[in-house]
Amino acid sequence: DVAVLGGGVSFGGGFEYFPTRSWALGGAFKWTTGRFDRVKVDNVTIDGLKIDATSARFNMGFTWYPTGR
Repeated sequence: DVAVLGGGVSFGGGFEYFPTRSWALGGAFKWTTGRFDRVKVDNVTIDGLKIDATSARFNMGFTWYPTGR
């Protein structure tokens, strides 16, 4: 078994625009920063690593609400 461990924090936001009651155009952005600082392989643990875990994501799409009122 292999496990890579660490911590981080995420920030983000999004929107939905409704051109009709049943359809929405949406988008979202999320930014995450953190660091993996420990690797565990079976019963052996290696501490003190500094592996960057920063990422950014942007999503866009349509959503259908079949019972939109």
